[in-house]
Amino acid sequence: MKDIEHSIHITIGTSSQISVCTDRYVEIEGLDIRPLPGGGYILVGAPLCGGASFAMLKDFFADTVKLFTGIEKSSHELYERMISIPYQTNTNDGIEVETLFSGTRVEPDKRGKIDHISLSNFTPENLIRGFVKGISQSLYDYFRLIPDSVRQNKTILVGSGNGIKKNPLIRQALEERFGYSLYLSNVQEEAALGACVCNMVSDKK
Repeated sequence: MKDIEHSIHITIGTSSQISVCTDRYVEIEGLDIRPLPGGGYILVGAPLCGGASFAMLKDFFADTVKLFTGIEKSSHELYERMISIPYQTNTNDGIEVETLFSGTRVEPDKRGKIDHISLSNFTPENLIRGFVKGISQSLYDYFRLIPDSVRQNKTILVGSGNGIKKNPLIRQALEERFGYSLYLSNVQEEAALGACVCNMVSDKK
C-alpha cells in the first residue's frame, strides 16, 4: 500500500512506533512531530516496550519451565509455542495487560500491570493474549492523541518490523483494536532500507 495520506504506519521491534502524516504543524504532548521529506510533517507516538514486552513474557515462561523441569528451552521453541495459540476477540473475561514496563517518555517512572485476573482466567494462553492486546492498546492510545481532523482520514493500517511480521497474534490484535485490515511491508529490515534511501537522496543534492 502506498497511500501516505490515509495510512497509519505501525512498526514493532524491540520498541514500537505509530506514525501518520499531516500537512500542518501541531504540537501535542506525548507525540513527536518530525519533518516529512517532500513536505508536511509526521506525527509519531513511540511506546518504549513493543516486542520487548513479548520477549519479557517469553523469558518468564523459560524461567518457569527451567524451575519445574530443569530443562532450558530455546527462545525459538518458546516463541513458536506462544504464537501458535488461537487468538480470541471480544473476550469479556480476558486478562488485561498494560505494557508500560519501561515507563513512557513523559512518565519514565510509570510501570506496567497485569489486571482483571480471576480464578478461571489465569492461564498461559490468556497471558499471551493479554500481552499482545496490551502492545496494540499502547499504540492505539497514542493514535487517540492525534486530532480528529487528522485522524478521521486515516483508514489504512500498514505494519512493519519483525515484531509484527513474525507474530500473527500481534497482527490480529492490531486489526481488532484499530478496526482495519493490516497490510505488511513487502521488504525486510525496513529501517535499514529507509536509511539507505535517505542517504541516496541526500547524496544527489
